[in-house]
Amino acid sequence: MSTATKPADGPAAGRPPHHRRGPQAGRIGAGLLTLLLLLFAAVLGGAMLLVMVQNPAGGTGGLVSTTPTPTPQALASPGSGAATASPGASSSPTASGAPTATLEAIAALLFPASGTACGDSSGDYTACPVSSRMEERLAALDAVASRPYRPMCRCSRDWESVAIVAASTPDTVDVNFTFTGGTVTMVVSMVPGAGGVGWVADDTSCGGGDLYAQSEPPPCWAPG
Repeated sequence: MSTATKPADGPAAGRPPHHRRGPQAGRIGAGLLTLLLLLFAAVLGGAMLLVMVQNPAGGTGGLVSTTPTPTPQALASPGSGAATASPGASSSPTASGAPTATLEAIAALLFPASGTACGDSSGDYTACPVSSRMEERLAALDAVASRPYRPMCRCSRDWESVAIVAASTPDTVDVNFTFTGGTVTMVVSMVPGAGGVGWVADDTSCGGGDLYAQSEPPPCWAPG
């Protein structure tokens, strides 16, 4: 008597095996998704950074000019006071193109409200906004002039007040001094600074006499 053979455990004959997704396949899929998310975040972050660089702080995206605006020669005015400019001073350019407000600002550095002109106390005019020839002239006059003559203000004492206004002649300003006992007007002529940068004083005159007319120019005001 023959013995029947027991079929082996497993899928039935003729039926495809059933494949199950193990835990390793799940981990691979999750890792791939994480990698794709990281790549997307990196691309998005790079795009945002590029926008911020091209358009900082919500600006218009245009290039910002870093070229400094030409200004008068910087100078700390001597004394504690500041010169008094005339009310409603004009900022329109003179015939040669210098804004009158710029010329008035330079004159204010030379003749502040403190009552003493730039360099007159020490006799050193190197820090004053003046041309090289005016600096040399002032130093020479300071060395030989009789005291209490002061070359820059062409006066012999402190002024009580000063007002600076644009003159009718191009590139000049009127400096109106008030002394105890009288007033006087000095005309200050300006020229472009060294290398054409800024503006500086080049001459002073009062009563028709300029700074270079004599070995010791007459003072604009010399009260007794």
